Amino acid sequence: MISICLLKVVILIEVLGVKIYIKVKVKVFHCCYSL
Repeated sequence: MISICLLKVVILIEVLGVKIYIKVKVKVFHCCYSL
């Protein structure tokens, strides 16, 4: 059971990391594009 919980936590962290990465990329793209 512990390993399943750890796996879920790792997947959650990875998904959040990807979302944050995409948000940063989009913000940087918009900033560069507006210039």
